[in-house]
Amino acid sequence: MSSIFHISEAAAIGIHAALLMARTPDRSWSARRTAETLQISYDHCVRVLHRLKRGGLLRSVRGAEGGFQLAKSPETISVLEIYEMLEGPLTDRRCLFHTAKCAGKCPLFGGLMDSVNRQVRESFTKTTLAELAGGEYETNSEND
Repeated sequence: MSSIFHISEAAAIGIHAALLMARTPDRSWSARRTAETLQISYDHCVRVLHRLKRGGLLRSVRGAEGGFQLAKSPETISVLEIYEMLEGPLTDRRCLFHTAKCAGKCPLFGGLMDSVNRQVRESFTKTTLAELAGGEYETNSEND
């Protein structure tokens, strides 16, 4: 199914993994268990979790029940922080081409690109893991 809004798989994994951890603060999540729960590649999951650990968002716990946990309170972690830790700064794009073809004055979408960029930035900035964790988490959703 096609969608206009696109987020990289790494960012999606990072946000979903952090959300799992926010919802279960007393539990450590191994990379294998995280990958199985999210039904994603184990190797990709490991890389993303280690990037989040290097960025200070996660901490690792050793031992038989070890894995990863949030290193900060879910109330202080925004979706933007996770996104930018994995993808770099969120930049406003005024053209759908990687190299602008219309000097930022897209005749096709006009101000829509500015509006979408602003809405995504505002939503990612304002939304914390604690807010997301308040909702019910489902796997195997047809809408994911």
